[in-house]
Amino acid sequence: ERYTYDDQQGENMISLLADSTRTVTSYETTDANESTVKNEAGAGRTFLLVVVKSTNLGHKGDSDLYTIETPGRDAFTLEYQGTTYRPLEVSSFTSLGESFDRKPLERYDSLKGYLYFDVPETLNVSETTLRADLGYAGTPVWDLGRELGKEPAAVDAA
Repeated sequence: ERYTYDDQQGENMISLLADSTRTVTSYETTDANESTVKNEAGAGRTFLLVVVKSTNLGHKGDSDLYTIETPGRDAFTLEYQGTTYRPLEVSSFTSLGESFDRKPLERYDSLKGYLYFDVPETLNVSETTLRADLGYAGTPVWDLGRELGKEPAAVDAA
């Protein structure tokens, strides 16, 4: 489910959604020298990619503040069988698409991108949850184990 909250000033409404997951064993990035770097999962490991979407739903206050900032990737954690995983630091764009990280969004704009997690190959996605620590706005948790093609459920765990 979509988790909605107001920005800290109470001027804009924001939504956050964990959309889908996929696993890959490698992806490519471009370094500062514009060389392509292949990132491969280690033995017994895989990369779990979680698609997250943040949307500026619109202005509702009295000021002229129309821009919001999405949460950074550091706000997210993946939880599986008592172990917590943090997203990898990856470039803004990889061979698989855009990465999710902190970004300003104008009214009605969205950011949809991947969070990359280095996890054991044996990880069962149906037993994982994604948590976002939004500080003042709560801590939504998505159950990533829902059927493919269905939205993960969001629960306010604040």
